[in-house]
Amino acid sequence: TIALAKEYCATFYCTIAQLALEMLLDGTLDQLDGVITPTICDTLRPMSQNIRVAMSDKLPCIFLAHPQYRKPAFGLQFTVDQYMHVKSELEITDDDLRAAIKVMNRSRAARRAFVKLASEHCDVISAVSRSAVLRSAWFMEPAVYAEKLEALNAELAQLPAANWKGRK
Repeated sequence: TIALAKEYCATFYCTIAQLALEMLLDGTLDQLDGVITPTICDTLRPMSQNIRVAMSDKLPCIFLAHPQYRKPAFGLQFTVDQYMHVKSELEITDDDLRAAIKVMNRSRAARRAFVKLASEHCDVISAVSRSAVLRSAWFMEPAVYAEKLEALNAELAQLPAANWKGRK
């Protein structure tokens, strides 16, 4: 139910954006340290300001404008400037960024390996289970997720491939 966010939103704002603000206001997302709001749709442009006003005492809100023209030199420069702004707001170093990229690449590699192994072990990993394992990446720290998925992958790799005749 959207109740608190209606104070900040126009009636025509999409419900996904309103629900995000609602969860910020009602405490569902209290574990967040901040929010980066993009401007990729007509609702998110003003919504970023609504979040900034509504959450000013609770958590920082960083505004990120995506350029419409990314290929010309001015578009590339604007993109670089926007990401440098976010980087400075987050107060992270290049080394922090490189480390985060390594963790995410490790996580993505583990997911690719899992999808391959899951298709070889349809008798053990159902489509529903595969989906749950992949979706859990959104709810775990990337390093922890990668570690757990690599352990699962190691166990799956030890099993003989299934002689599956059904759909994969």
